Amino acid sequence: MALRGAYFIHNERVPIAVDLNNAGATANGTTVVAWEQKWWDNANDFNASNQLWLIKPVPNAADTYTVQNIKGGTFLDLQGGSSADQTPIVGWEGNNGDNQKWIIKKDISGAYRFQNVASKTFMDLYGGGSANGTRIYGWSGSWDSTSDDSFHKRWFLKRASQTSAEVSLLVRNNPDITVDFKSYLLDGDYIILPEGVWQTIWNGSGLRNRPWRSEIFDCDDFAVVYKAAVATWGADNIRADGIAILCGIMLGRAKVGVGAHAYNFNINTRFDAVRFFEPQTNAFQDRTNYNAYLGFF
Repeated sequence: MALRGAYFIHNERVPIAVDLNNAGATANGTTVVAWEQKWWDNANDFNASNQLWLIKPVPNAADTYTVQNIKGGTFLDLQGGSSADQTPIVGWEGNNGDNQKWIIKKDISGAYRFQNVASKTFMDLYGGGSANGTRIYGWSGSWDSTSDDSFHKRWFLKRASQTSAEVSLLVRNNPDITVDFKSYLLDGDYIILPEGVWQTIWNGSGLRNRPWRSEIFDCDDFAVVYKAAVATWGADNIRADGIAILCGIMLGRAKVGVGAHAYNFNINTRFDAVRFFEPQTNAFQDRTNYNAYLGFF
């Protein structure tokens, strides 16, 4: 299956991630380095975003992709497309050049290698170093090399997004949902933010001090305003285009008695369960007292 979506790129052996330096700086020529893996699954901030990369297939080119930093918006770029060993890999604005295209596929070890289309060299952790700031270079090699230093070029991918189809499947299988929810992206990708980031966004949304008022600002307004707050936060913090943030809205009827309610939902970072979010109180839960009958994400 083709790669697609947001990923962290970790070295096979050394506990580092591929990082756009200077906190994901947007400047052309910003170095791409190795850095200790930042906290994500239980994070309450977006500090890991300069280690998060949007991998998108290049049309009509097998196993070939562009790799764009989520935070900085620049692309993984082999400087000048040079085939010389120790050619810097940097962040650069998109230009559709072959030095920004990468063949990404698994080798015989099961790890991924990244081969630059322009140079045929591979993305390499310099010297296999573990120090923060170790440079990432283009380096000669082969797909199935098993030499002692081959781990420099072997990478694991940790996914941080889901497709609209994958989200829909989880939603359909949830016992508190009675309908097939719709995505506004028919074939799109969604970053799955950690719950702590959702709660941080809520803290800045103004909803904490917003009183519930019958009809004029009730539960559905809370859910819509929170979804808008997530979208605004995303526009301010994500410079890569072509991916959305999952933040759904559900309308549900009470399981017992009468009544209805509106609320938000997310997927957990294991991608195996729906998590319901109450935008009036900034709280998550696994189950809800309502059967959802309408919603979207």
